[in-house]
Amino acid sequence: MDFFSRVWQEESVRSVILPFAGIGGHAGDFDSWGEVLAGEGIAVAGRDLPGFGVRLEEPLSDPRGAVAEVDAAIGEARSRWPGRPVVTAGDSLGSLIVLAHAAQGESRADGHILASPAIRTPGKISPQGVALIWLRMILGSRKPYDFTGQIEALTGDPEEREDLLGDPLRRRTLPPKWLFRVRMLQRGALETASTVMVPTLILWGENDRVASFPAARALLSVIPAPLRRLEVIGGELHMLTRGIRRHETAGLIARWVTEEIVRQAGPVERARREGRPVRPVRRPEQPPPDPSS
Repeated sequence: MDFFSRVWQEESVRSVILPFAGIGGHAGDFDSWGEVLAGEGIAVAGRDLPGFGVRLEEPLSDPRGAVAEVDAAIGEARSRWPGRPVVTAGDSLGSLIVLAHAAQGESRADGHILASPAIRTPGKISPQGVALIWLRMILGSRKPYDFTGQIEALTGDPEEREDLLGDPLRRRTLPPKWLFRVRMLQRGALETASTVMVPTLILWGENDRVASFPAARALLSVIPAPLRRLEVIGGELHMLTRGIRRHETAGLIARWVTEEIVRQAGPVERARREGRPVRPVRRPEQPPPDPSS
């Protein structure tokens, strides 16, 4: 089996994106983005985590251990596409994994994409659900917890909803202990974000009711201003990879990669080789869009 679970690429590759899915998801969630980005010369190579997607039969690993999976993916990408800048991307929970890797990983990506970062998720697991997880933890119960929630809150596209409901590779229940460790990732997300030292694109659905926008907006206060950019996608819900404007969102990503990653790769790589500090280009500060307007 190939190292990567899914790969989208055409002949000419000028950059690589390594996406990590949200809770229960897999690399196939990035299918629409992969098709658009590959056409723009940006390869997309997704690796499922143990226990998810094409690796569904493998034992679940601690979600905090996903940092090693990101390190391995970056190493494989740099070997397979030498000289091409590598961007790590995460959808929802995947964004927390990307941030954890930025703080703890042995390798460094050239950029990050955080789609619907799940720093707080009141619309996914209710306070009653959190209490139930804690109770099962205290009692030592291994009974899986169904975290799927309302499919209507993920995407406004009816066909994508049907696909999500019938997807045999999607995991719908997880042990309480695993979900508790996800909560630990959430609690540490802003601290890990403070270590980000490369260009970072934050994407948010205007009508996302699964995750908390104020919590995600707090990223703007910890990631240095010259490095981060927030884009609010009008009319979208939580799952931007399967949203009604998913192809437009992929086009936005392609433009950002071209402007912030590919065009900067030459000077950045030269500075690294010569042992000089990498100084980001400063741009005028832009106020974040108000999703309520």
